[in-house]
Amino acid sequence: MTMRRYLLILTALTALMAGAQTADGYQPLVREGVTWVYHTDRMLFTAGHPRVSTIYSLHFDGDTTVENLEGQSFTYAKLHREIVHTQINRENISELNDITTTAYLREDDRKVYTYMPGDDPEGMLLYDFSAPESVNVWGLKENTIPLLTTTEIGGNTCRVFASCDDNGLKNNRIIESVGFVGINGDMVRPNPQAKILLMLKSTGFCCMLNDNGEVILEGPRYPIYENLPLTRCDVNCDNQIDVADVNAVIDASIGRKDAEHADVDGDGVVDVQDINAIINTMTHK
Repeated sequence: MTMRRYLLILTALTALMAGAQTADGYQPLVREGVTWVYHTDRMLFTAGHPRVSTIYSLHFDGDTTVENLEGQSFTYAKLHREIVHTQINRENISELNDITTTAYLREDDRKVYTYMPGDDPEGMLLYDFSAPESVNVWGLKENTIPLLTTTEIGGNTCRVFASCDDNGLKNNRIIESVGFVGINGDMVRPNPQAKILLMLKSTGFCCMLNDNGEVILEGPRYPIYENLPLTRCDVNCDNQIDVADVNAVIDASIGRKDAEHADVDGDGVVDVQDINAIINTMTHK
């Protein structure tokens, strides 16, 4: 796919998402065109187990419709989880394009529901943003969370709500159109678990990106994402990802140059998918 086609698709998506905003300015949480980025750090308190640090992202793409026994239909957006970067014992390991569907969400009248196959098709209430001065959130110690302030995100004014974790620490936030922003939870799992037997695990919000890859909201772990080392997409190893890396893959695919670093997506073949992976990274930097 050419860069021109990528830009046309991005322009169309941006125009489409602009129409998703309600008449009163409310921006739904369940929407395509934005990406949630998180960092998680996991270490077992037993000998011989590595420390694993991962950057992952969440984004909506596509939908599915399910019916209950009464024939009532519910349409859910597919939420995908993508591994962006991994470190094991501080050694960088790239896992680009490792994407899985992690949940299904729908939003109705400022209420966000989550569903997994086998559950009640109506889903479980995850967030309720319908009240003017508070938000209800599943799984938190404080179910009803008061309004704290407002913040600008991508040109929209969004409400911010204060919260506590299971230890009573007031270091978490619920943000309208974003969801849970805190420690040991993410947008689709706003229920922090501070203590895990024999394990230290910490998950934190890095940032939210718009469809052009621009940061529209920074979190406490944004510096980790900002300083993410360039790995597989830097094919020519010049510490930047640009058209020269695309050319290096093309040269490798026709045997003009060595293909040692050209298999960007790690599937064992140097082909157009590796070029697409680089262009996608360039577009969303």
